[in-house]
Amino acid sequence: MNEFAPEYSRQEKVRLIAINFAWVTASIIVVFVWFLPWIKDYMGRAHCYHYGFVSGLQLLYYGALVFLPLLATLVFLILLGPRFYKVIKQAQAPLPNEKVFSKTRYVHGNKAKMQGYVFFLMVLMMIFFCINGMSIAQGVIMKIQFNPPTCAHVK
Repeated sequence: MNEFAPEYSRQEKVRLIAINFAWVTASIIVVFVWFLPWIKDYMGRAHCYHYGFVSGLQLLYYGALVFLPLLATLVFLILLGPRFYKVIKQAQAPLPNEKVFSKTRYVHGNKAKMQGYVFFLMVLMMIFFCINGMSIAQGVIMKIQFNPPTCAHVK
C-alpha cells in the first residue's frame, strides 16, 4: 500500500481553484452590493414591522444570532459530515483514493479519528453558540422594545 494519498493534477488544481474562486467572488459581490446595504437600511426600522406572530426586530436578531449560524452549521454538516464520519469509521485520513492538493501521508488509527472528532466537536460548539444566541437576542430585543424609536420614516 502506498503511504501517500493521490494528488490532483496541475490541471485539476487550476480548475478547482477557478470554480471555487468564481462562486466565492460572486457571493461576496452579492453580499456587499445588495445584502449589506439592504440590512443596514432595514436595521433602522425593523421594530416598525410585524410579520404575523414575529416582529421585524425578532426576525433581525434571531436571524443574525441563531438562524444564520445554524444554517452555516447545517451546510458544513451536510457537506463535510459524511467525510469525517467515514474518517472516524475507517480510522484513516485522507480517505482511500481521496485526492489531495499537496503530498500528504496517510494517517491511521486514533490520530486519524481525532480529525473527525474535532469536526463534530466544532459542530457541537456551533449548536451551543446558536442556543446562547437565543438568549442574547432576547436580551437585546427586550432592551430595544422597552424604549423603541419612532416609526415615522417607514417606507
